[in-house]
Amino acid sequence: MTREELIAKIQNATESDKDFQEIVAVVIDNGFLTEMEVAREFGCSRPTVQRWKTGINAPLPGMRRVVYNCLTKKLLKQLNRNLNREEIIAKIRSSSTEDDSDFQEVITSVIDGCFFTELTLAEFCTVAIPTVRRWKSGENSPHPFVRQAFFDQLLKHFQATT
Repeated sequence: MTREELIAKIQNATESDKDFQEIVAVVIDNGFLTEMEVAREFGCSRPTVQRWKTGINAPLPGMRRVVYNCLTKKLLKQLNRNLNREEIIAKIRSSSTEDDSDFQEVITSVIDGCFFTELTLAEFCTVAIPTVRRWKSGENSPHPFVRQAFFDQLLKHFQATT
């Protein structure tokens, strides 16, 4: 299912348990968001999201619309990427490993462009989510040698998915 089809499904969803379970399952099974990202977004645990996904339980009907609205916003953000892959590749290639602001700009671009979430970028880099947040804010950045390896890995990733 495409993001556009999922957005339409969410907009036409009822407050039923079945509709809610199907939507949560599609969001996760199609890789639009991970269980952890959904849990973090709604302030619940991953097991709670797993129970939503399998239909064991669901939030109260009034809260489902809040979840639907938030999911729709996230999906629309993913659709409306402000940078395409080629622009990201060019940005990485032109970035200096010696310049902290270049590194911060690349991190911000891949997250704000919806190519990675903070969680998936942290997993990709094998670092903690707070580390990615500090990189994005410019609070700190890795050593230039590590930045070069990171840029190389990002280039491979984007070229493989183009």
